[in-house]
Amino acid sequence: MITFFLVAEPVADYAAAKKSGTRRLAAFFHWLLERGIYWPASQFGAAFVSAAHSAEDIARTAAAIGGVLRAGLGRVMWSLAAPRRPGNGPGARGLAV
Repeated sequence: MITFFLVAEPVADYAAAKKSGTRRLAAFFHWLLERGIYWPASQFGAAFVSAAHSAEDIARTAAAIGGVLRAGLGRVMWSLAAPRRPGNGPGARGLAV
């Protein structure tokens, strides 16, 4: 499961997620859609990777997302959801790119 937030700071809760730039997210969504990548259209949505996705599918998606960044949408904060367990924090890891 993966979610992108178009913000400068890590997203660890609902309040931080609400700060995501919805105009930039719309541009991100349409950029991917125009390239045949069906991504959630909400800052609260998540994409899922499964065994049904080939290495080519994943590489094509990664290349399209790289194109978004090169097109000037700016900094992207992504979060990879992890199962919540007692003591492991908010259940997500983030990386700014």
